[in-house]
Amino acid sequence: MVYTAPHPLAVEPMSNKVDTTIPDSPSSLPQTPRNTKFSWVSGKRNKVLRRIALFKPPKMAPPMIASISSTPTDNQHIGTECVSTQHEEAARSVSPDSALIGMGHDGTHGEGLQSPPPASNPQYQYQSAPSPASYPQFPKEADMGLYATYPAPFSGGFDSYSPPPMGMYGVSPTTPQVINFQNWGQADDVQCLMSSPQTPFTPFGQPPFAQPVYGQAGQGQPPYAQPPFECSSQRGPYRDKVSWLGITLWSLSIFSTIGSGIWLGVALIQPKWGKTVSSAHGALPPSTASLLTALIAKLIETSFVAVFVASVGQILTKKAFDVGNRGVTLGEFGMKNWVVSPGLMFTNIRSWKKVGFTPLGVLCMLATLVAVLYTTASDALVAPKLKWGKPEMIVMKNYAMASYGNVQFVKQSCHLPDGLLADDQSQDSCLAASLSGFSYNNFQAFLSTWSDFGRNNTKPEGRYMYNRPPVTATLYDNVTVTGTWINTEHSDPMASYEKYKRTINNVTLAVPHPGVYDAATDPVNEILQPSDLSGVGEYRLAASAVSPALNVLCVGMTEEELAPLVYTTWPHANLTDAELPGEKTGGLNWLDDVPPSSESEWVNGTLLNATVVDDIFRWGKGYQRRPPVFQRFPSEYNVIINATVAGSNDWTHKSGSVYTLVNNNATDDYTLCEIRSWLSINCSTHLNISGTTGAHMSANCEDEHDPVSYRKSVPGAVELDESDWKWLAQSWQLAIYMNSGLTTLNSSRDRILTALPLEDHHLPNRVPSLAEVLAALVSPTLISGSIKTPVVHYWHPETTPVVLPGWENNFNASITKQEYTSGSAMDWQRAFLTILIMGFLLNLFCLVHLFIQLRGRPLTDFTDPANLFALAINSPPSQALSGTCGGGPTGYQLDVPWRIGYSEQSNHYFFEEATEKRQRLKRKKAIGRRHMVTSDMELVDFKDGDTKAKMDDPRQSYVKLSNHKSWL
Repeated sequence: MVYTAPHPLAVEPMSNKVDTTIPDSPSSLPQTPRNTKFSWVSGKRNKVLRRIALFKPPKMAPPMIASISSTPTDNQHIGTECVSTQHEEAARSVSPDSALIGMGHDGTHGEGLQSPPPASNPQYQYQSAPSPASYPQFPKEADMGLYATYPAPFSGGFDSYSPPPMGMYGVSPTTPQVINFQNWGQADDVQCLMSSPQTPFTPFGQPPFAQPVYGQAGQGQPPYAQPPFECSSQRGPYRDKVSWLGITLWSLSIFSTIGSGIWLGVALIQPKWGKTVSSAHGALPPSTASLLTALIAKLIETSFVAVFVASVGQILTKKAFDVGNRGVTLGEFGMKNWVVSPGLMFTNIRSWKKVGFTPLGVLCMLATLVAVLYTTASDALVAPKLKWGKPEMIVMKNYAMASYGNVQFVKQSCHLPDGLLADDQSQDSCLAASLSGFSYNNFQAFLSTWSDFGRNNTKPEGRYMYNRPPVTATLYDNVTVTGTWINTEHSDPMASYEKYKRTINNVTLAVPHPGVYDAATDPVNEILQPSDLSGVGEYRLAASAVSPALNVLCVGMTEEELAPLVYTTWPHANLTDAELPGEKTGGLNWLDDVPPSSESEWVNGTLLNATVVDDIFRWGKGYQRRPPVFQRFPSEYNVIINATVAGSNDWTHKSGSVYTLVNNNATDDYTLCEIRSWLSINCSTHLNISGTTGAHMSANCEDEHDPVSYRKSVPGAVELDESDWKWLAQSWQLAIYMNSGLTTLNSSRDRILTALPLEDHHLPNRVPSLAEVLAALVSPTLISGSIKTPVVHYWHPETTPVVLPGWENNFNASITKQEYTSGSAMDWQRAFLTILIMGFLLNLFCLVHLFIQLRGRPLTDFTDPANLFALAINSPPSQALSGTCGGGPTGYQLDVPWRIGYSEQSNHYFFEEATEKRQRLKRKKAIGRRHMVTSDMELVDFKDGDTKAKMDDPRQSYVKLSNHKSWL
């Protein structure tokens, strides 16, 4: 006896009593061949699988193999049976034997049921169950190895699938029962039909137990290879302009385009923010400005990514609808993910190689580069950063309260605590203390500079003054002032010796004008200070201002040559004994014997005694300047000063100088030094104020290439000796007691000075000269005498006395300053400009695409994962992607083109393979026709324009999309 397998569709009738027992062993379950994939499993797996709808037996009445046709009677029969089966409880397990008995293969199909009607549509058919007599008993587990494995695995899709031979069942097929899949959309309860055991339903990729017969003579495709026509689209692909998607796309695109355009403009113009971004009161702090810039750049970047990804999705969606296009490949679907996750270009390198160099792929790669580097480019080119600007010519204001060297104003500017020395001499005492302190400070600093040469075993180069260390001073205790040696052509002792045949030490010192610092820090000139730039700013100022200058002329002379200028050598002099035995000095009234100055002395010739150095010091009738007169010769290691400063005003006006007589230590000769001051027009004042290194001032003199030299700004200016300064110099002499040699005090300062006169006709290399040290000692008078004075060479106030804020005098200046500026800090950072340019152009492209191509109405983005999944799961399977369900598509499968099809009868959208053959057929069918559509579609005329009603109509919107070319 030949043993045959039972029919797999036969199930056991279910009773009304629910069996609540759960078997614990596989033996309690009905045994089926283990190589059958749809047999019931045993053990604990059954407890889990029973909870899955695919494996859980439904609650139903005694089953039958139902016939489904398009007649109303059949549909009503199906609906009634499905409802009735939902009120019955499912059995725990079903045995094949009971299923065969319950099916009633004796010609009936269960109790109370009629025979199924004949097949109405033979295209899709399944075979019905054989008669009961032809079914033998179910095989036992020991005999299961005697039968071939079923279902056998198959590859190549449905076209290569061959059903098992009918001989496997041992019977011939009976009259097939018809399942009409074309009428699924009209079924009352499709889900019930699909879940019913009367209808053979298996997942894709597994053949049903009953042998399928497709079409006439077994030809055609299985029913699940067709689009699920029961999915009727609830809305068309177009979205409204006022929808959330449309408004969001428009808003983000406009914001991103305008923002990226502004960012590009700022990077190109590189504006200076001045007080807008500073630490000043009411301004935007630099740290906040950097944070806001980074935030806005991130918003632009984020909106750009969103708009570009949406635009790519719109382009690919329209390309998928276009029947004249080759379709969209899987590699193109993943292009927009590069922008969101740039690493995908490297992880999916095969996809990148296939679509990376297409026009749209190149745009996506550029957009990825923009998305990655946009914030970095913004920080490099747009974020405010402290940087140097270019030199700017400006006009500055200075307010002066007195002329240069006005000793009375200098005294008033010296402040003491209230109530201290409240008398007429308090200001003199304050000035003397101030001058003394600054004088010795400069004196010590200058000597220390020279001592560094000895320690480092170095020496100034050459014999010219411009190579020797300058004199330094301080202004307001926080500004370093560096002087400059000028008129160096007269400072060579060798050249002077060749001309006058005597040793001459001639130096001229110029210092920067303090009024420039006052003007720079005055808010009226609106210059950002380091304190306004978080304490780290800096600026450099070159001002066309006069520079206070000081000339020290020292000439070596013998006692006989000095005799006409020393009172003790005059005949009939009133002498007294000096402190040292054998030395004489002038009496108390010795000044009465000095002839007073008068204007007639230059006419009548009643001059003071002439000397051999009159031409050197410019004394006499030709110069209209009187020489000094000293009370006595200084003792050894001592210094005395000129005492005739107290002469008449006329004489003072003609002089303007103070003198010092030094007794040389190394020789028996003396050195007479003249000190005078004026305002030099050959200089400019340079000021550098930094928040980290402090303030520094210097004078740049005798530079023909200096564009801000005072001589160039004020042509025709002349230099004159400032007679007022002499009175300030007198206060300085008294402050440091330069006349200590008159009483032979042997002070330490005089001991140093007497060791510095030149011994030969060369400037010493390791020590300063006497004239240089005297210039350092007297330099505080240049600083104090020029505070709150004009930076010009004249004094012409409109009102006298001058009232606050003072006499306004303007001057030209060149300023190079640091301020918070947008732009690159280094040259190589300019390369980021390409990122900003690409960002703006891509944003503009997306905005134009949204306006022209979409006209403000976006499409459903079928490249979005949710939309893609919904469309793909409602699309028929494809042989082109066979074998990709586990490992994904690779190789040529990434190049398979796809397009979006549409079924008008079911109002259903689905993916279909857009092969070249299909494209050629569609082009051939479209010859002579205005529009190209898919099967089951009729042509639609758009003569009246694309109205909203037409775009909302599913059929007409599909016609429009399928015939509309997309960008790129």
